[in-house]
Amino acid sequence: MILVLIKLCFVFICFSSAEKNVTKSSAEIESEKDQEILKESIQLYGSPRSMSTLDLPGPRLTRSNLNDVSTEVKFNNSGTGNYSFEFYAKTKKFAYLERYEVGEIKKIGNETIQTVRGQFAERIDGGKELFYIRTIGYTADQNGYQPFLLDLSKVKTTYMLVYAIAHLVGIPMGPKIAISSTVIATLTGGNLG
Repeated sequence: MILVLIKLCFVFICFSSAEKNVTKSSAEIESEKDQEILKESIQLYGSPRSMSTLDLPGPRLTRSNLNDVSTEVKFNNSGTGNYSFEFYAKTKKFAYLERYEVGEIKKIGNETIQTVRGQFAERIDGGKELFYIRTIGYTADQNGYQPFLLDLSKVKTTYMLVYAIAHLVGIPMGPKIAISSTVIATLTGGNLG
């Protein structure tokens, strides 16, 4: 009798845990995906660094109109070795600063060297109207090339019937977009140094 009760308890526990795995909510699945992308980002590039102390702009996420699929490039060159450029990518759902770089000629000791600091973005598809923008910063100077994590932003796009109707009658409206940016610092213990 006791053996039968133990077997029944074992079956109930196994069935209960299997049922929990099958019935995960979309919020739980999204949270797991957030943690997975965060863990991967830190493994690849280390803990995030502060954009403001490095004088880097970050991802600059914005809405994009349904018909607005283009890019924007800004380039400045002083002719003396100092330059800057920005590459702003636009999709049908959102836009972001994909690439940014500043090059400067600096005198260090008796040497004159070209220094570079910048950032690039990686867009990661999270499935079902969910995207991650991982912004990687870098410096290149007398110490070599050094990449590091700047920001991990989450972009969730949703289309509503109102937007579809507005688009059909020609009213320019972009999708609703919720952006969660730089909360990564709190997830990693606030290490922004």
